[in-house]
Amino acid sequence: MAYVDSMGLDALKELYGDAKRNDVTLIYCGLNDTVLEIIKNDEILSSGIPQSAVRRSVNEGLLQFSMLPNV
Repeated sequence: MAYVDSMGLDALKELYGDAKRNDVTLIYCGLNDTVLEIIKNDEILSSGIPQSAVRRSVNEGLLQFSMLPNV
């Protein structure tokens, strides 16, 4: 993902909340530096999407997913 506006950020947060409520593991992968920084530095957004759910690359996301219990 190269760019995200405020509506997109709200959608990412809502999607993460929906996944969590339904016991689904969601890991955002492949985000560029700009989007990663926005998620990291936005207090409201970072309270809804933990840093453990955000990975720079798909490989990092798959590695994290493979280390989860019951996978």
